[in-house]
Amino acid sequence: MAGMGGGKVGDLYFFDVAVAAGVDGGQVGWGTLLFDHDLDGDEDGVPDGCEGDFVRGDVNLDLILDIADPIGLLGHLFGGSLCPCLASLDSNRDGSINIADAITLLSFLFASGAAPESPFPGCGSEIGPLPCAVSGCP
Repeated sequence: MAGMGGGKVGDLYFFDVAVAAGVDGGQVGWGTLLFDHDLDGDEDGVPDGCEGDFVRGDVNLDLILDIADPIGLLGHLFGGSLCPCLASLDSNRDGSINIADAITLLSFLFASGAAPESPFPGCGSEIGPLPCAVSGCP
């Protein structure tokens, strides 16, 4: 995905993510999150603030997988809609967000296809290349 990235400079980690400002559907935009290495309590190389629980495939973060999720994913890919939990968009868990993720969701919903990869159907966390700054999980 263009513009998305992250890395480590000295003792700081940085991740370009979609972040939400406000509550109740507040503005969502791109930003860069900086984390000090001391915030990596489990020493896995990913700042703990980027390891939030999420449900894979739950694009609109309502904890329900329905037609709104693949529509939201297509909006993200082609319409410029942003999601603060990029990990939830990667429904086939290949480390990238693309049309195959929408196909995975539509296949699961309407053609008895395979379920999205873990964490699904409940909330869970996963260390991966895509961050999750905000999710619907408690």
